[in-house]
Amino acid sequence: MNRIVLLAPAVLLAAGFAFATTNVTFQPDGAASMDAMIRSAEPDTNYGNLSYISVGVEPGQTSAASLIKFTGLDPYVGATLSYAELNLYCYDRWFDVSYPGFGFLRTAGAWTEDGVTWNNNPNADYNMDVVFTIPDADGWMTADVTSLVETWLDGTFPHNGFFISVTAGGDVVGGGYFYSGEYADDPGLRPYLYMEYSYTGIEPASLGSVKAVFR
Repeated sequence: MNRIVLLAPAVLLAAGFAFATTNVTFQPDGAASMDAMIRSAEPDTNYGNLSYISVGVEPGQTSAASLIKFTGLDPYVGATLSYAELNLYCYDRWFDVSYPGFGFLRTAGAWTEDGVTWNNNPNADYNMDVVFTIPDADGWMTADVTSLVETWLDGTFPHNGFFISVTAGGDVVGGGYFYSGEYADDPGLRPYLYMEYSYTGIEPASLGSVKAVFR
């Protein structure tokens, strides 16, 4: 039979709290990375083994997009995300008088690095994108992708990675090239994702907060 037992004020009640924020950086090598360029000019060709990816509209209206997935992200599902930053190193670009807008979007379905092509790519979820511009000089292109990554960690959407695409355009030409996870000359220039996060844990509450328990 269960009976109520009065406890002394020294008994402590467990309550939720957040651990201190910590951070992690994902910058995988070529074997662990998932990134691939897709091009409308070669719609059935896979470009998952190149040392670069690209995005934009090339002369002749050939379109290019790219997909990136950081495969080590899954263990962090359930964490409370405070900040996420995607970094790509741009080493070349092409511009007309004007050029399209670009975006990091959420990839809408599963794909494989050695199988994705223009014709079979899972496309992007255009309901959420992080707009960016191609830098005028060689260097890191950094984007705050907190809102996008959060949808993976909180379980709202499956983690299928980023889809890098033209999101606004017209009859214009422009784009850029970025090093991929296969870039070997300087591994420090490969794409990387930086996250700041915390977890909810358990801590004791104040003395005397427990009045009774069942046993």
